[in-house]
Amino acid sequence: MHKGERMSTTRLSISVHSKRLKTDRLEAGPTRAPGCTPSRRNLLRAGAAGVLLPSAVSFGRPTGARERTDRTLVLLHLSGGNDGLNTIVPYADPLYHELRPRLSSVAPYVLAIDGRWGFHPALAGLARLFDQGRLAVVHGVGHPAPDYSHVGSCHMWATGNGAAGADRGWWDDVVERVAPVAGRPVVCVGRPPVATMVSPRLCRIAGGLTSPRRGPVAYRPGAIAATLATAARVILSPQPPPIVLATVGGFDTHEDQLARHATVLRELGDGLAEFHHELEVRGAADRVVLMAWSEFGRRPAENATGGTDHGSAGPVLLLGRPVRGGLYATPPSLHATDFGNLIPTVDFRIVYQGLARWLGCREGTSRDLDPLPAAETCQSPPWSSGTVSAYSPETRIWA
Repeated sequence: MHKGERMSTTRLSISVHSKRLKTDRLEAGPTRAPGCTPSRRNLLRAGAAGVLLPSAVSFGRPTGARERTDRTLVLLHLSGGNDGLNTIVPYADPLYHELRPRLSSVAPYVLAIDGRWGFHPALAGLARLFDQGRLAVVHGVGHPAPDYSHVGSCHMWATGNGAAGADRGWWDDVVERVAPVAGRPVVCVGRPPVATMVSPRLCRIAGGLTSPRRGPVAYRPGAIAATLATAARVILSPQPPPIVLATVGGFDTHEDQLARHATVLRELGDGLAEFHHELEVRGAADRVVLMAWSEFGRRPAENATGGTDHGSAGPVLLLGRPVRGGLYATPPSLHATDFGNLIPTVDFRIVYQGLARWLGCREGTSRDLDPLPAAETCQSPPWSSGTVSAYSPETRIWA
């Protein structure tokens, strides 16, 4: 058995049915999936890595009446651009080792999910939550036209489109529909954010947050645990908010990544485990979901200073008792890239849609999102074989 490997019984939920993750040996795939053109235009199609999306998804304003007002969604920003490939590690892919001769040294110690993927060894806390069925990992989340700057990409995730001058958060319409009280129903905790996903007029401050900053949030020991503890306190208050915005730093790893990334991942994994345990003990875990996101991933190839540079796609983590744990969506291929960058396989707004519906909206919202392209047939590279699954707002990711 691979060192650090744990046998997993996690299932991928696809529509009403489930499939077990296959653990057949990895075969080196072609440099390009047959019939696919690995470009940004192919994002969200079945092309680059085989993600299947519905041919018709409504992205208008929410039309459903409020269903619940006691649920809380925590949007945790991992500021700086987390390296997804060394968070959920494709340890069995030979190309991963070739592209990262130094950073792949974590591979023998991963906490294996299956025969191909494993958690970074510093993420023991997250691995336990995954084994308990409380953690979902959505592979390959990004935007069709990535922005490789911190400010630009954060603005894109905040507004849903990144248009210059846009000052209305993607979540504004959702908050206005599900918020139980007037005023400022969204609470911000942690470090100053680069961009807010909810308009400031709807936000109030907890934990000494100041005005938004222009660059990535720097690492500060203990800040992740403190931020999540503040978020838990807000959620457990007599009048919990529908959304908590939280920001933690330390994920911009341009150099000396091995030690730095391990440190911040350990704090993240342990902090999330403590956060979830607190909610369980206090009887609030069934009404809270946390989404951990980063403005972009990192490039597959390590750089000359032992780090990684700004990239595109990365995994999104969904944590909570309402979550149906497992791996979701198709991982971006290391063989078919966009000039050295991973090609995203899930638009982040698709993840938003599902969360908005869980929060109480029958439909999510994004005023400026074009209709999604219809799913197309395209053969996936062998690397993706056995891990292909659909992800859409209808995906049964909720327990």
